[in-house]
Amino acid sequence: MDDGQIIKFLKNRDDTAVSETEKKYGKLLFSLAMGILGSSEDAKEIVNDTLLVLWNSSASSPPENLKAYLCKITRNQALKRVRRDKAQKRSRDFTLSLEEIGEVFSSSELTEDIFSAKELETAVFSFISGLSSSERLIFMRRYWFFDSMKRIAELSGEKESSVRSILSRTRKKLREYLRKEGFEV
Repeated sequence: MDDGQIIKFLKNRDDTAVSETEKKYGKLLFSLAMGILGSSEDAKEIVNDTLLVLWNSSASSPPENLKAYLCKITRNQALKRVRRDKAQKRSRDFTLSLEEIGEVFSSSELTEDIFSAKELETAVFSFISGLSSSERLIFMRRYWFFDSMKRIAELSGEKESSVRSILSRTRKKLREYLRKEGFEV
């Protein structure tokens, strides 16, 4: 079923929307939550939470891009769970991913709100869109989906050592890009 039909069912408050959404996007959402949480039980709960949020919010304001909307909800729900459960629930890859990307944004001036979060978000998305498709895949799998190096190597067809190198170079490029854009990083 296509997204337009699912959204139509959501607007009409038809339960079919939830089952069709889960059928179409369940594995993706589970994978995303699993990468952040490292627990299949927690990931299943997050997928259910995502479907509930979709059901409760879509009748009044249906999403334009259902897949992106669902991924954003899932990611946010999983990150809330991590914060709630403190550090004891964090997976090693999640923690390492945050530490790696945190190196780019380590400036105290940046954290003092010299630039708004929206401007920074726009700059980062602009940078990501300028990457090659393989660099973008590797970068997004690590810092959006929080995949392990091993998983990224499997998905990209690269060796783990190559993935590490690509990520290191990409972080350096991001830091340089943000400096050129006027961000103190």
